[in-house]
Amino acid sequence: MLFAESKADTIGIFSSVLCLVHCLLVPLFIFGGLLNEEWGAHAQWVDYLFILLAIGAVFFASRQSDMYALKVFMWITVSWFSISILLHDVFETALYSSMVASIALVVLHSINFRRHQQQHHAKKATA
Repeated sequence: MLFAESKADTIGIFSSVLCLVHCLLVPLFIFGGLLNEEWGAHAQWVDYLFILLAIGAVFFASRQSDMYALKVFMWITVSWFSISILLHDVFETALYSSMVASIALVVLHSINFRRHQQQHHAKKATA
């Protein structure tokens, strides 16, 4: 049961960390000459995939959370993350904003995951 309850948080943590790696490495590869700038334009689908994964993970994780404030912060952060990614081409600082939002999503999903573990262990101890 614990695995099923925490799957959304696990996906959220994994996809947010993967997004951070993507955001850090792709510019290094472009500036290092390993990828050309046209690759970035053609691989925009990856950005949309990260948005979909983040929204899906927050949707399912927030449904299982019993903390209203955590749910609200998760939805605010995933909105901030999505908007930042969509504005990468318009504002240079949006890339950094999306990285900060990714880190925030990792933290929020980790908190939610930890709460599920604590609740699971508390139920086992009382049973």
